[in-house]
Amino acid sequence: NMNIIFDTDIEELNISFDMEKMERIILNLVSNAVKFRKENDGEITLSITHDKDFVTINVKDNGIGMSKNDIDKIFEKYVRLNDKRSIVKEGTGIGLSLVKSLVKLHGGEVTVNSELGYWTEFTIKIPNKTTMEKFIDTYEKDLDRVEKIRIEFSDIYA
Repeated sequence: NMNIIFDTDIEELNISFDMEKMERIILNLVSNAVKFRKENDGEITLSITHDKDFVTINVKDNGIGMSKNDIDKIFEKYVRLNDKRSIVKEGTGIGLSLVKSLVKLHGGEVTVNSELGYWTEFTIKIPNKTTMEKFIDTYEKDLDRVEKIRIEFSDIYA
């Protein structure tokens, strides 16, 4: 009972980032949106916009939301919100701390807004820059990528 919507303001944009780390960031945010969804009619919107300085990635859901007090804690290591409303009870509490660190490695920032009981939105801003070095295709084998996705979502679909 989930809809995932992807929206972007540009068809293609070449920027410098670590593919594996960015994939980990996005998978973590999407898997959290699935974990903290409402029972029915869940919706996740992943949007990418850009300007001359930044690429902005938003992951917004219509899930159970968070209180302001919880928002202040979620990027700390080993913090896990034990919300009785969440569908999935497992997790280590390191995912969002890792997201923050990986975004920072890219020279970016991550913020979150939420309304308890209604929605949560994570916003990632990374510099819109390219490198002068020759682009190297760092895509891994499809099986490796599928395995990473399976691991990221393992606490949901155990």
